[in-house]
Amino acid sequence: MQVPQLTGFDVVELVTAHIAGAEERIERVYQWQFDRLMAVVKATAVISASIIATLGTALFGEHVRTEWWLAVVLVVCLSAAVAIGVFSFARLGRIRREYLANLSVLGVTRQRTQTRS
Repeated sequence: MQVPQLTGFDVVELVTAHIAGAEERIERVYQWQFDRLMAVVKATAVISASIIATLGTALFGEHVRTEWWLAVVLVVCLSAAVAIGVFSFARLGRIRREYLANLSVLGVTRQRTQTRS
């Protein structure tokens, strides 16, 4: 799925085209990305907790007989879930930096277009 991205050029075009509510449009794009990634981070936390509980039951349950390969599969799944969560969380920081940079470009461009008018 392609994630919509705003470049500095896109922001400059919004200002020079005198689009009303440019800040809200920029915020909407980044809010959508943030909400989507936050859902992934929360889901991986829930999945990881479920896998840890299952792994604990499989390894330490008195009346549960577990094959060794099942424990290996659970550890691999746990590692994958944690990796996805960490990667998504890191992307949240990048999205925040891009959002702030685009707001900065928006402000500078507005100042320059107002001083020229």
